[in-house]
Amino acid sequence: MMDAERSAWFIEDASALLHAMRTLLLATANGEGEPQASCTPFVVDDGALYVFVSALAPHTANLSARGDTSVMLVRDEAHCADPFARPRLTLRCSVAEVARDSGAWHQVLDRMHARLGATVALVRELPDFSLFRLSPRQGQVVSGFARARALSDSDLAAALRAASGASG
Repeated sequence: MMDAERSAWFIEDASALLHAMRTLLLATANGEGEPQASCTPFVVDDGALYVFVSALAPHTANLSARGDTSVMLVRDEAHCADPFARPRLTLRCSVAEVARDSGAWHQVLDRMHARLGATVALVRELPDFSLFRLSPRQGQVVSGFARARALSDSDLAAALRAASGASG
């Protein structure tokens, strides 16, 4: 298989996970550097992942304070014959809070409502919720045994474009 074909295959696998999953696993660290794992809904828009999280959750302060995170999207165990070969996408991301009064905030929250349902309309009005843009800067996709690849910048951008167009 030629490298261009392999690249297209991994882009497709990454975008399929981004499109199929509605939650991601979020790895953050608190002020003392202690790791904390959590799970939160997300959407893909404009080349990034967005999460809308409450100040009551420890990961919100961690996102604000540190400016970077790692996320994982992983296929449900019920759909995987072998847990060692479970399809997954891991991304290292830069973090930026989106201003509540910005056009991007409204656009992303509208997209979240369409993709994630009515709960978004309820929490959208709560003042303790913040919207964060997670901009991937490194990624790796695992599609099974001997099917893993670090994603180049262009592969990652293509996967995000494909997922953004598919998840609308």
